[in-house]
Amino acid sequence: MVEGVLSEDMAWHDGESDEVARFAYERFSDHIIADSLLRKHLDTNNPHAAFEEGGGLAFISDKSTDTPAGILEAMCVQVPERTGRELV
Repeated sequence: MVEGVLSEDMAWHDGESDEVARFAYERFSDHIIADSLLRKHLDTNNPHAAFEEGGGLAFISDKSTDTPAGILEAMCVQVPERTGRELV
C-alpha cells in the first residue's frame, strides 16, 4: 500500500540538480522543519536568545523576511512544549 507520505523530486542548487525527498503532507513537513530549527538553535535554558537579533531564529520576527505561516504555526506549538512559554 502506498500512502504517498514522501515524494521524489528534483531540486536545483547553483545550476545543478539534486534528487531530493519531500514530505507530501504540508503540515507534517512544517513540523519537521520547525523541529530541526529548534533543535539547532533553541536553548531551553535561555529560549529568548534564539529569537533576538543575531540569534538563529531571529528571522521569525524580522518584518523583511516572509516566514511561511505553516512553519510559524508549528513553532507556536513546539516552543511551548519545549520551554513552557508561549511564542508571541
